[in-house]
Amino acid sequence: MAWYVNDLSLCGQYLDAATFLEDLAKLMRMRTKGSMLEQRLFCSRTLHTRPVTLNMNFRQAVESKNKHILVPLVLTWITKSGPFWDDVRVSNDDDYFESNGQDVTNYGLGEAARRLLVGLQASSFSFARGGFDYSPIDIVHGLPESPLDTVSVPNFWDTNALYNDALTVVPAPVNWKQMLEQVQSRYDKLIFSPNSIDKLLREPFSQRVVEQIFIRLEVLQRFMACRHENGHYSAKNHELIAQHFSGEKAWFTDESETNKKEFKEDLSFPDTEHRGHRVFCSWHGKIKTPQYRIHFEWPVDARPKLRIFYIGPKITKS
Repeated sequence: MAWYVNDLSLCGQYLDAATFLEDLAKLMRMRTKGSMLEQRLFCSRTLHTRPVTLNMNFRQAVESKNKHILVPLVLTWITKSGPFWDDVRVSNDDDYFESNGQDVTNYGLGEAARRLLVGLQASSFSFARGGFDYSPIDIVHGLPESPLDTVSVPNFWDTNALYNDALTVVPAPVNWKQMLEQVQSRYDKLIFSPNSIDKLLREPFSQRVVEQIFIRLEVLQRFMACRHENGHYSAKNHELIAQHFSGEKAWFTDESETNKKEFKEDLSFPDTEHRGHRVFCSWHGKIKTPQYRIHFEWPVDARPKLRIFYIGPKITKS
């Protein structure tokens, strides 16, 4: 889970800097009190420029009370430590988002919508009385004349509700074994081989790679969940194939014929259901920087779950 500060909820609604600081102090207390919020409450690098009164922006209002105990803590958050979603922005080929006719592509609401579209969990936090005291906030994906989708972003504008939500969230994994435990419990349409992360355990742990693995596995989970009971594909399956299994930027592809021959043994994994047999898995999910792969059984038959045999460094390196 990640929460995104809704920049647009700061629109000059405060009568003075002191009133704004009262609300900000509540948020900072919750952020300090709950480690999940400190790690996963994202803001943009331009949040400090948003207007909070008629003649002051966020940073000016904070600095106007230079003897206030919160000033250094707040300034460190919004200008140095973040976390800033701009640094880990989710990519989207049709990158345009609107809320109530306003472009939110490069704001916190846009990033929350991008994460939800790829299957990650995201919510927004809005400052009260800024026009967003409701939930969810519907975000239109695509140009207004030809919208692609509507994304409903859960929204909080009360700091206590935000804090309570953070208490229910499972902390992000801090090592590869925790990651495997979480994906096993999160994705009930996928089965992970006991040896699937053996090679990954030798690699330095990376939260960024974990997030990219979650994104790929979420697509596979959705693909399995929307099939018909007999294994036949639904319209949603064909949509996912068009989005993620084809084209130059596809997340899921087959190995080249050359690699299939050269690395046939390396791409064959022990079959946990049939002792002594191996399963050839040339289809894989791709993470490019660094180069990691998720190898799975494909094409999938009528069985209800997809078997994942390998998560780790790219196997077919020359």
